[in-house]
Formats: sequence, structure tokens, C-alpha cells
Amino acid sequence: MEEIARGWMSVSGIINTHFIVAYMLKQHGTQEQKEHFLPRMAAGETRGAFSMSEPALGSDVSAITSKAVRDGDEYVLNGQKMWLTNGGTSSLVAVLVRSDEGHPEGTAPHKSMTTFLVEKEPGFGEVRPGLTIPGKIDKMGYKGVDTTELIMDGLRIPANRVLGGETGRGFYQMMDGVEVGRVNVAARGCGVAQRAFELGVSYAQQRHTFGKAIAQHQAIQFKLAEMATKVEAAHAMMVNAARKRTPGSETTSKQGWRSTSPPNTARRSSRTPSVSTVDTGSRRSTRSSASTARRRCCSSAKVPPRSRK
Repeated sequence: MEEIARGWMSVSGIINTHFIVAYMLKQHGTQEQKEHFLPRMAAGETRGAFSMSEPALGSDVSAITSKAVRDGDEYVLNGQKMWLTNGGTSSLVAVLVRSDEGHPEGTAPHKSMTTFLVEKEPGFGEVRPGLTIPGKIDKMGYKGVDTTELIMDGLRIPANRVLGGETGRGFYQMMDGVEVGRVNVAARGCGVAQRAFELGVSYAQQRHTFGKAIAQHQAIQFKLAEMATKVEAAHAMMVNAARKRTPGSETTSKQGWRSTSPPNTARRSSRTPSVSTVDTGSRRSTRSSASTARRRCCSSAKVPPRSRK
């Protein structure tokens, strides 16, 4: 995700949303749901979208109003969802709605939510009976991703398309997917920051004032050094978070909440060079490393690089 975002963040956003839905299916889906959807998602035949927010709420998931009502072997869904990444181009949407079946009055809000796997045709307008994708939402940036609304008006979904086959688990399933997605979002931010830093270094080496490149001015060197430090720190934090989400690193407390074991400090990020590769004479490829760009800048400015011990 980091490397893709370094080239074009919109592509990483498309992949991230698709990945969240695939992850939720893998972790929480029934065997039939996994066998039906995952091979097609891996092959690119099915593209996933993720729907949690609504027009009147964003992060306040407990306030959702979209609702599902049981009708025989089906559920009838009504409501409006907002900010769907891949909303128009997707053919599978994981939708979180309120489902009070089996959850009496007074039940905690998060225990009355269910995730439905909604299949649809890609495109805009009425993409299946009871389901409308009005069109793309105009955004100031991030235009490589289609972001849409989703309107459900009497949408009928078979009971076997409840994620995991059990109502009332939607909040936990969605939060598990969002947690993984947030690590990916962090990776995207690191990728964009890395590319911005590289472009800054390149400009500083090309722009000349007072007869020399501005990269040779101490004030600019301080700015670039601070940028490099922040990029490196952000990357390290992101990798640490990703390791904690790696299968096998999780344990469960007595309260049932997920906790994580400390990262394996013996492992190194494939992106970060070892100490033996950071001397100024090394030409080993570390394109993604902020430290490499910093060394090149310092080399151009004829200033010794920061030492590492």
C-alpha cells in the first residue's frame, strides 16, 4: 500500500476498500460465503465496497438508522448510506444496518447491527431492484476513486447473505475490518509523504540562489532533515501497527477484547536498510527510504550525512 500510494494514492484507496471486504469475509464469513466470494475477489471478477456511514453521521456508528426487517427467508433493507468508496464500480457491498431481530428494546446499540453482503451490478442508477447508486459525489481531490451514496428502498436480501450467518455481529465485524483498513490508510499516508519528500529533495538540488543549489544552504538542510525524520518515524509506527495486526500475533483477554503481543524486534522492515548499507559509499537500492534521499541531498550539498550508531 505504501509503495502504490507513493505513485498514485487513488489506486491504493481502491485496493484498500476491496481488501477490507475480503478480510471481513475471510475472518467472519460462513464457509459458503468464503467459497462463493473470495476466489472471485482474488481474480478481480468481483470488486468490493464498504458501507457504514450515513448522511447524518460519520464515525458515530451507533447512530445509524438504516434498518433490516425479516420477511420469511429474506430481509428487507431501507435507508440511505454515504461515502462509499468503489460505490459505482463495485459488484459487492458490505452494508451495516440496524437489525432488531432477537435483540429486544434496551439492547446495547452495537448489538443490534448486522452486516449484509449485497450483490449488485456495477454502474449508476437502479443497479438492482430496491437499490440505487445516484452518481459520483464531487470531491475537491482524490478523484481517481468513485465515492457515492447508496439508497435502499425495499431492497430484498436472502438470509444467507448475512455476514457470518448471525445477526447482531455487524458492529464487531465492521470494526475489525476498519482496524485493518486504518493500518492501510497509514501506509498510504507514508507513501504520499515519502514521495513529497523525494520531490522536495530533488527541487532543493535543482533550485539555485546566490550561486549554489538551495540544498547547500543550512536553513534548507534543517528543513529537509526534519522532513526526513518525520517520514522515517511515521513509517516505523505504521510497520509496528501492521505487525500487531499480523495473524498469529493476537491474543484474547478474559474480557474478550483483542490484545496484541509486542512486535518481534528481530524482524526488520524490508524497506529500511541495515546499518551496513547506510554509509555514503553504498549504492544499494533503497529507493523507498527517506534516509537514502537525505543522504543524496547531503552528498549534493557536500555536507557529511547524519551518522547512525
